[in-house]
Amino acid sequence: MVGYKVPLSLGGADDVANLELPGRQVYVELCPQIALQLRESEPQPSSCGVTHASVLSTPA
Repeated sequence: MVGYKVPLSLGGADDVANLELPGRQVYVELCPQIALQLRESEPQPSSCGVTHASVLSTPA
């Protein structure tokens, strides 16, 4: 499993330098926690004008 060192939803770059081989259990547990906390927090515009909450609520 390959994951992001800094998740894209937290401003991480979609770049090879931001990839790592995390422990599967850690990655599977942390990603939903981060997403939930971002949804519960007040939406803040990113540098491109898109709010993190709207990015997370967009279906894949």
